[in-house]
Amino acid sequence: MPIHNHFAFEQNPVNPSQIRPSPIGLAHSGPIMQVELSVPDELAQYLTDNNLPVPAPITGMGLIDTGASITAVDVSIIQSLGIQPVGISNVFTPQGSTQQELFPVKLSFIGTPIIFNFSSVLGSELRNQGILALIGRDVLSRCILIYNGPAGHFSFSM
Repeated sequence: MPIHNHFAFEQNPVNPSQIRPSPIGLAHSGPIMQVELSVPDELAQYLTDNNLPVPAPITGMGLIDTGASITAVDVSIIQSLGIQPVGISNVFTPQGSTQQELFPVKLSFIGTPIIFNFSSVLGSELRNQGILALIGRDVLSRCILIYNGPAGHFSFSM
């Protein structure tokens, strides 16, 4: 079972040469992990079989979001990978309900063997938040997440 551990640290104000766990640093950044987004395996195989170029994967940060029922990926990333929508979903946010397109996407957690070939994720506007993906409960239902705020630490495993 691969385990990803993330610690937030800060300088000790009493002794600046030392670092210490930072609950505030973790609260500020949230449980983020580096992810790689690419065309799903089935689409990559189709492109290869038809002598078409397979777009290069795109890397960035993903935020684990226990409030999201489904994983969402920045729509500009999806468009740059040339992936077409496969449906529409009603989405409920604090601002109200809206409809968003669904796309097939491959998501990998960099530095781990954890890979998801999604048949559909939400296409959302996320880049202005500094992230490429929101990791939803569709992923978390297959994983273990431990968020230890006082220790400035979270663990993620599958």
